[in-house]
Amino acid sequence: MASKNFFITGVTEMLFLSLLENGDSYVYEITKTIEEKSDGMLVISPNTIYTVAYKLEQEGLISEYSALVGRKRTRIYYHLE
Repeated sequence: MASKNFFITGVTEMLFLSLLENGDSYVYEITKTIEEKSDGMLVISPNTIYTVAYKLEQEGLISEYSALVGRKRTRIYYHLE
């Protein structure tokens, strides 16, 4: 079972980094893009994306920043370093 988790994590990391090559993005947008580009065959939960983002940030591959969306809402964007 552990090898399956490493595979899922590795695939998710590659997808995450690949999407950030096109520009900064946030978790909901990333999950929806993956789902749309795979025609619904690959659905990754936001929690999985957050876990991968934390790992990639610790490794120095990405950074995050906050941006105000609307009047009161803040969104966390991820940036490829």
